[in-house]
Amino acid sequence: MTAQKQEGAEAQPSGPGLSRRPRRTLRQHILRRLLVIIPVALMALLAAKMGWLPKAADKVQFNDLAWFDNTKLTEHLRLLVKDQGLLDVPRRCVVPIINGADPAHATHVQFLVRATDGCPGIDGKTATAFTILVNKADRTLQNDAGSPGHYHPMPAQ
Repeated sequence: MTAQKQEGAEAQPSGPGLSRRPRRTLRQHILRRLLVIIPVALMALLAAKMGWLPKAADKVQFNDLAWFDNTKLTEHLRLLVKDQGLLDVPRRCVVPIINGADPAHATHVQFLVRATDGCPGIDGKTATAFTILVNKADRTLQNDAGSPGHYHPMPAQ
């Protein structure tokens, strides 16, 4: 008889305030999920529209070794050019061109502004905006915006 009492005692909680909760309905389950999903989706859309996602990705990906990776360097320079207000066109309209024959201590990155696919300007034409001189070894940047051929320092981050 004591074995039957123990089995019965395990099945139902005992003590003050220890009653079983009623099961959630399907409607409650869906509402709780929506209360989490909708704000997260709205925050992701806001971050994408404000440009926070590319900046966050750049902070994570662009490290000391990325200076020698031309793909990461050009993406970093696109963000930097846009953030510093050197160009007032969308990022997708800026085309960086790296001269592969340059040495690592004086790499020239020429920035062109294209005028196709919804970019401002005369269709089919590209214009040279400025050149950035990159010293990959010292991790320094210089640009000639506003004064072609005369380079002045610009912050790297």
